[in-house]
Amino acid sequence: MIGQTIELGHKLYTVIGVAAPRFTWGDSDVYLPGTPSADPRDRWLAFIKLKPGVRHAAAGAELQLLVDRFTKDTRKTFAPANGWRLLPSTKKF
Repeated sequence: MIGQTIELGHKLYTVIGVAAPRFTWGDSDVYLPGTPSADPRDRWLAFIKLKPGVRHAAAGAELQLLVDRFTKDTRKTFAPANGWRLLPSTKKF
C-alpha cells in the first residue's frame, strides 16, 4: 500500500505509511497532511519513536536543527511563536 496513490474528496494522495490496526486516534480511518500556518492558535502534534539507545536530549537537539531549518524556509507561512517541546512518552508502542 505504501507508495500507492489513492483518491479522497477528488484529490490524489500518496500513501506514506500504514498504522497498526489497534491505532485509533480520533476514530479516523485516514489521516491527511496538514499545512502549517502563521496562526499562533494552530497546534501540531507529532509522535516520534526513538531508536534504542538514542537519548532524549540528542533527539531534542536534532529536532531543533530541523525546526530551525523549517522556520527559515517557511518564514511567510510559519511562525513558531510558541516554540516546541519534546516530551517523553510513558506508553510503550
